[in-house]
Amino acid sequence: MSLSTVSGRLIPRKMLVLVYNDLAPWTNLIIHCKSDDDDLGIQHVAYGKDFEFHFRPNIWGNTLFHCTMKFNRAAYWFDIYVQDRDEDIFDQCV
Repeated sequence: MSLSTVSGRLIPRKMLVLVYNDLAPWTNLIIHCKSDDDDLGIQHVAYGKDFEFHFRPNIWGNTLFHCTMKFNRAAYWFDIYVQDRDEDIFDQCV
């Protein structure tokens, strides 16, 4: 686990997830991301724009964010951040 020191305490470093809509001109992306603790709401991302969120993984190593993405009348669901899979690979997920 990657830790930082804040006020003398060790805490997990802050993570960034950025989703960029590069689907096709005039194609809007509807994205809804959440974890067990946070619901980031439904976001409408126009072509060429992005949606980003920041968070600190928990100290137990089991932070999970999953997203539903909809475009062109189809929906896709996947785990966008899994702490034990991703935290040692990057601190920015684009």
